[in-house]
Amino acid sequence: PAVLTDGSSAALSNLKARLASAVGRAQIELGPEDPTMMSFISVLPPRLGTHETHSLASPTTFDLQISDGKCYAQNRETRNRILLDGIDCKPVG
Repeated sequence: PAVLTDGSSAALSNLKARLASAVGRAQIELGPEDPTMMSFISVLPPRLGTHETHSLASPTTFDLQISDGKCYAQNRETRNRILLDGIDCKPVG
């Protein structure tokens, strides 16, 4: 497990861009987790449309990992791992 070393808005924007690509959406909202403190991050489901009253969609959770000095996010459900290029992380602990 890993955490991000930088929680700046620029770093979080980069993280959002990488995760948006991974879930196949142009825009995403991250869950409440602080990726500089927690070794996972959630991508919230899309907001309801104007004619929708409820949704069964759930967040997509990614575990942050470090391997060979590079930071990755692994989808908990699909196990697909994406390189978080340009994002630094460090091992938990």
